[in-house]
Amino acid sequence: MMGGSFNTNSTALVVTMLLVALVSGCNREPARDAHDLKVTSDSPHATVFVDALGEIELNGKAADMQAVAEAFVALAKEHGVVLYSRESPERDPHPNGMQVIKLAVQNRLIIMLSKQRDFSDVVDADGKLKLTK
Repeated sequence: MMGGSFNTNSTALVVTMLLVALVSGCNREPARDAHDLKVTSDSPHATVFVDALGEIELNGKAADMQAVAEAFVALAKEHGVVLYSRESPERDPHPNGMQVIKLAVQNRLIIMLSKQRDFSDVVDADGKLKLTK
């Protein structure tokens, strides 16, 4: 399909993310209440971009999986949001991209997907989250 619509690979990624969320939720502490899950334009967030080779950028800087894991633990304490984007969304994700998603789910973080490497579709010029109504 053309024009930015989701294809089979994107659908598979979303289904995988949901399955990981369900499985990881089975052996964890009780879920946060609805108040904890509210996202506002001022919610703390981290940006993660994964390129086609699996290289990771965390908040615009090169990072390894350990740095991502540590950042997600800290972000979870703030009830933050992960802004995730990857190169070549029409292809299967690199395993590092899937690991980033798994870490976010394990830390019970909300994940917002971005189509832009600079996250301009989900973050405004002032660094605030763009929320749809």
